Amino acid sequence: MLQRLQPLRPKFWRSKTYPKYICRILLLASVLIAACSPTPSSDSQSLKLGYIPYDTVITDREEAFQALRVYLQKQLEIPVTLIPTASYQPAINAMRSGEIDVINFGAYAYLIAESNGSAEAFAVRGQPNGRPYDYHCVIICPASRPWLTIEDALAERQNLDVLFTNQASTSGYLIAQSFYKGRDIEPESDFKDARFSNSHVLSVLYASQGECDLASVSSNLLQDMIERGKIDQASVRV
Repeated sequence: MLQRLQPLRPKFWRSKTYPKYICRILLLASVLIAACSPTPSSDSQSLKLGYIPYDTVITDREEAFQALRVYLQKQLEIPVTLIPTASYQPAINAMRSGEIDVINFGAYAYLIAESNGSAEAFAVRGQPNGRPYDYHCVIICPASRPWLTIEDALAERQNLDVLFTNQASTSGYLIAQSFYKGRDIEPESDFKDARFSNSHVLSVLYASQGECDLASVSSNLLQDMIERGKIDQASVRV
């Protein structure tokens, strides 16, 4: 279900430290964070591992989390339980209440969780080559649209149906919104429509089927969907 755009503006968004946070976001791609619960969990002999299964169209996502659960359980020698959450904000709330101990977040969701005292980072997701996992925000359009550049598309801004992912997404919202604002475009008012899909996968699918004009998504997720045959590469244009 698509959700109307409701801009999220936490304190650091309005503060003079905004450039510092943007720099940190550009450096942090994907982090493992631990809950900073005001009261210790009553069950100190188990671990509650949170995850967000919103992109289950990528078929091995569930298997990957199960493999991580088994690995951690073996290494820590304590029970490890997988706790699914609907999206970033429910996950942040679950960390604050002690329902989740550890979860993998994108940079912006982590900063939101950190700013309200819910979490702290302790590891950065890596790649087989030893480098930190990273990705880009990409803005895509259906291949059926005539535009060859983002400037071509934005010249028709008042007629555009634009998708973001969710309000705590780095590539699906924060960076794209900053990109638009840097061109004196207010997404809430200058586009014909601006909505949240609540899933990178849904945003890619909507774009590939011509059901929106622009969508901001993670470059890695887009590439995964193409490689797994979930969409035809020729159906969208970056």
